[in-house]
Amino acid sequence: MARFEQRHHTADNPRRDEFPDIEAPGSVLAVVLFGRNHRRSLPRLAQRAEALDRLVLIQQLRCLLDREELVALQDGSEAGATWRQLGDPLGITTKNGTVQRLQRLRVAVELGPSALRAPHVLRAHEKGEAEDEDSRSGWVQSHYEQVRRASAELVLRREALITDGEAIEWLNDLAELLDEPVSPTREASIITHLRFAVEEIDRAYDEKGEAPTRSLEASAALKAARDLVGSYRRRNTP
Repeated sequence: MARFEQRHHTADNPRRDEFPDIEAPGSVLAVVLFGRNHRRSLPRLAQRAEALDRLVLIQQLRCLLDREELVALQDGSEAGATWRQLGDPLGITTKNGTVQRLQRLRVAVELGPSALRAPHVLRAHEKGEAEDEDSRSGWVQSHYEQVRRASAELVLRREALITDGEAIEWLNDLAELLDEPVSPTREASIITHLRFAVEEIDRAYDEKGEAPTRSLEASAALKAARDLVGSYRRRNTP
């Protein structure tokens, strides 16, 4: 950012006095925009250096925005907003889509803004996605009947579960899925919905500090569901 300032001073940009204060909060975006709008005030060689530095700052902005979006999604969820409500400002229309967005943001924040765009990382990521999809499909096929039975039992016992609005929504959607015709897509959706339903029930339990169930039957149903969800998560573990 100091290089930006120096370039415009050296080039005698008549509007260099408008250069943002680089110590001010949010100055990274202001510097990027100043460089974009005033690039013609610089010699060609300086314009090239300016473009490279703008790209560096844009990567930093992307990392910052990914982190802030992740925190905003987490804050909204903890404050009781539904996944559909959180997805609406992002143009996402389903719960699954919003949850997947959150998971992708976690990866982006962990690896950094450019890591997933590096060729070797992209190749490894694509290979990993393909292997994960094979693993997922194989697990769903071999456990489908167990998942269906566990899901039906959990839905049946939902009145005896300690839940919140989000958990109820996942359970209601799970009940609808169980009534739909069987297909590979539906089979995969059932374990996804069961997983999120169990996670929300556990979160409601953590927040309320109560036993997660009110009957032995509900306890057995929740345990069976947890065991299957745990198996699904561990499917890639040697």
